[in-house]
Amino acid sequence: MLVFALYLGVIIAGAAFGATLKGIGFEGFWGIHLAAVLALPFGNAIRYGLGKVFAEQSGYKGPHPTAFNFPIRMAIGAVVAVPVAILLSYAVSASDFYEFGALVGAAAAFVTTMIIACIFYARYSLKG
Repeated sequence: MLVFALYLGVIIAGAAFGATLKGIGFEGFWGIHLAAVLALPFGNAIRYGLGKVFAEQSGYKGPHPTAFNFPIRMAIGAVVAVPVAILLSYAVSASDFYEFGALVGAAAAFVTTMIIACIFYARYSLKG
């Protein structure tokens, strides 16, 4: 449920940011990159909030485990969003698909969040 809520929240936030950025004129690479990066705090809030609730229900006491603190997570997200934005802007440049800013923003936020989740999982599992 946590993963479903996380990705659903990120997709909705990415779609909202993608449509808004398209509406104010951010198209191509910058629009896609910003939609992906601006949706990251929503994913972090969902992951932290629901993860804490589930941990408390299972009897876990103590600090919530995180791989990185918030500024580092955002910096990693900004770096990861660059190749995602490049690939998506290249993929949609030959078509009119970017007229649907919400769909491209949702796709960018989803892919970026999936890659970041893999990075966080690897980092946390190597923490020992």
